[in-house]
Amino acid sequence: MDLKKAISEIRSQLSWDIKEEEKGDFFSIDSNPISKVHSISWPSKDSQFGEPTDIEVLHELVHALFVEKIHPLFSDSHFKRGTPEHWAQAVGCACYFATDWFVDHRIFELVPEEKKEEIRMKFEFLCESIKEKPPSGDLFSFISTGLLIAQAIKYLGMRIQTSGKLKEVVDAFLSTDPSDPTIKRLEQIVNKIIKVYSPLCVRLVKEGEFEVWEIVRRE
Repeated sequence: MDLKKAISEIRSQLSWDIKEEEKGDFFSIDSNPISKVHSISWPSKDSQFGEPTDIEVLHELVHALFVEKIHPLFSDSHFKRGTPEHWAQAVGCACYFATDWFVDHRIFELVPEEKKEEIRMKFEFLCESIKEKPPSGDLFSFISTGLLIAQAIKYLGMRIQTSGKLKEVVDAFLSTDPSDPTIKRLEQIVNKIIKVYSPLCVRLVKEGEFEVWEIVRRE
């Protein structure tokens, strides 16, 4: 299956209403479980970033499908009301990249060669960037690097030596089977990642009609 067919295939599986518009600089899909609407925003004609690639479109559509079929937390991280902002920031990156572990595997199942090429290109870019400038210490870069290394090992068969906390993040991804995404597995991998750098953890709680993340200190 090529990328265009994969996009059509995933889009055909969406049952909620879809609204599309051109606005802003980036392509995005906002999936609202209350209104059951997927709002697709395409970059405006004067966007400095241009059109998204097909694999970027497919990535966001799979997120939308997982929101419908599995759980809303496979798209946006919703936290319990009253959660301290600095706690939400501390675990938000883990939630973000944990969902990508499952979403990217679904893409690999649909278009394996295209996904492998994307991983290869990103990994080569990472290696070149590290040569020019040591990686920053921010959490987003740290976890995204762990995800990319885990994908290079899993899908490209690369042998990559890591150590310390980065190895722990890589192991957190690789120890979680992405082929059967469930909200329980998402909770488990999020907590594996958070445990590397924080005493916090998340758990599912009901708030109104939906389940959200509650952040607590690990016991």
